[in-house]
Amino acid sequence: MKTILKWIFDQRIFVFSGFMFLSALVAFRLSRETPIDFEKLQTKISQLDRDLQQSAKKLLASNTNFSNPAKTPFLVHLYQEDSLIYWNTNKVPISKFTNIQFPSDGVNRLQNGWYYSRVYQEKDKKIVVSYQIRNEFDYENAFLENRSNGELCESSFTISLNPSEGFQIKNSSGKYLFSVISPTNRQNDNPWILVFICFAIALLGIGFYNKFSFNSTQIGLSFGFLFLVRFLFFVIDIEQIFENQTFISADLFGYNRYFSNFLDFCLNVLVGSATFALIGKIIKRVKFGNYFLFIWFILGWWSIIEIIKMIVLYSVIPLNFLDFFDLTIYSYLSLFVTGFGLFMVYKVFALSLKTKENNKVFFIVLVVFASFLILFQKNAVFSSLFPLILLFVFQVTRINNGAKRFLLLTLFSMILVSEFNKHQILKEQENRKLYARQIAVEQDINLELAFTEIKQKLSKDQLIKSVSKDQAVEVSQSDFGD
Repeated sequence: MKTILKWIFDQRIFVFSGFMFLSALVAFRLSRETPIDFEKLQTKISQLDRDLQQSAKKLLASNTNFSNPAKTPFLVHLYQEDSLIYWNTNKVPISKFTNIQFPSDGVNRLQNGWYYSRVYQEKDKKIVVSYQIRNEFDYENAFLENRSNGELCESSFTISLNPSEGFQIKNSSGKYLFSVISPTNRQNDNPWILVFICFAIALLGIGFYNKFSFNSTQIGLSFGFLFLVRFLFFVIDIEQIFENQTFISADLFGYNRYFSNFLDFCLNVLVGSATFALIGKIIKRVKFGNYFLFIWFILGWWSIIEIIKMIVLYSVIPLNFLDFFDLTIYSYLSLFVTGFGLFMVYKVFALSLKTKENNKVFFIVLVVFASFLILFQKNAVFSSLFPLILLFVFQVTRINNGAKRFLLLTLFSMILVSEFNKHQILKEQENRKLYARQIAVEQDINLELAFTEIKQKLSKDQLIKSVSKDQAVEVSQSDFGD
């Protein structure tokens, strides 16, 4: 037992990585909706039908004028002749007068969803007791979601009035009401799946870097395992497995020549960063490797700057850390992924510090490459000079290691947040320019083309000609902003 515990402690990073992969699997399983129990749903609808009928009769018999609010969990509407005189909810979008659509017995499709109603009438009074089966809107957002009532079924379903589709639902008398269509393998959006996957891969990278020495065989195994993880995510059908997940949607991260979605972005940055650090170990072993390590470090730092720019430009993830309450899980995940990349870049820098060569040579190398970075990175002079700042902190100053780590953490935090905020502000400015151009252009090209096609027909229309003559208006394209 002690041997097992000792092995777990020695391999704790890999054990924790495996736990993260397992957590991602659990989150994935929990995101999948359970299959619909149609028989149980039918039983609930039959009972609902009886409850609606009883409630309608009881309410109208006990409270003719509804001077007191109706005590019922259902949606109640009372009509006298054709006018609505009482209702206990504004949820149902209906008119104050009767029409063909409402009130009516059975299933009704209204503006905000599907309702099941039962109507009971005495003399000139008609009471309608309803229950919402499903929310259904013309569009969805953070506040509007098309979903069936959770009291009827945990899994969401769609409704059809075609008896040949799906599973038929009947009322308590056995009369057909509607059909239930269950989406195949539907998933609920769960960003924690990606969070656990990213943590697992990051821990793998750190574990391989710390555990294996400069032995070429061990480094080769590390490369192989990291690329195996990336290859598995490449060969499997991601869109089919993670359907309905936001992190593979183009609405979150736009397709570009480097990454297809946000999941692809995270995987490539994490695996690429770990690979970058392992290659640094290989470079360390070659002749004059310490000099090449500084060059390798600068290239890594330049890549981090480009990655930050890319995540801001190609995504709609809120990354302005000055607006704390606008941030989402994907905002913090983006910061974690880029922070991991920066951490691995620093690992390469730390390797280069274990050298006894002349610091002046390193300083010259850094000045040359930092100058190239400044030329390529316009408006990023401070970020490009960051390698020189690191060299000054670690090679020139004589402060203790604890102070160096604190200063390093401060510098990294400043750079990351500064880069994110800078590109976010630039993105917002470009969006405002685009909106301003759209507002400034009063012409609608599509409308003008459509007008050109029907211009002759309009000119021959007697009614339009008479109106134009009376109002002294000439029907021409210039009236449409030309």
